[in-house]
Amino acid sequence: MTGSWWAHQQLDVVPDIICFAKKLQVGGILVSARVDDVDSVFKVPSRISSTWGGSLVDMVRATRILETIVSDKLLSNATQRGLELQSGLQALAERFPALVRNVRGRGLMCAIDLPTPEERTALIRLAFAEHLLLLPSGTQTVRFRPFLNAKSEHVQELLVRVARALEKL
Repeated sequence: MTGSWWAHQQLDVVPDIICFAKKLQVGGILVSARVDDVDSVFKVPSRISSTWGGSLVDMVRATRILETIVSDKLLSNATQRGLELQSGLQALAERFPALVRNVRGRGLMCAIDLPTPEERTALIRLAFAEHLLLLPSGTQTVRFRPFLNAKSEHVQELLVRVARALEKL
């Protein structure tokens, strides 16, 4: 979503634990050597168990997804489409300064704030009437999570529908 394999790669941080799931359709974690400093599930048996512990099928599917991300250049696409989305959201903030605030994002993982929780909820409802599903976050935030292979025309259509919803708000 962010245009890099892991969001932390764009920041000046090194995480101790990274959890992942949705995009690879299988859950997993990566841990640093700091995991050895505590009595974790990696040292103490039966500290955690899961029905969804993974299988050969999961590994093959995740591998194919990783191969597709690379072959279809989806990280680069997320970066480029994300720049388009953020630019378009910033234009909406200029067009609707009383409504759209705090445009932000990394790649396709973008968000805006509205002044009140009520206006945020109203925007989500109005966007749904435009056949656009927006995601709430916190009390005033709307999250955008386009698909990794979104094309420029998809981003532009998203922005048109958000604009129509904002006009009604």
